[in-house]
Amino acid sequence: MAQIYVKTGDKVKSGDILATL
Repeated sequence: MAQIYVKTGDKVKSGDILATL
């Protein structure tokens, strides 16, 4: 899921806070 977060650049949009950490 971290990959998606980085791609979108919006942790809030992705909804994966754990991935950001």
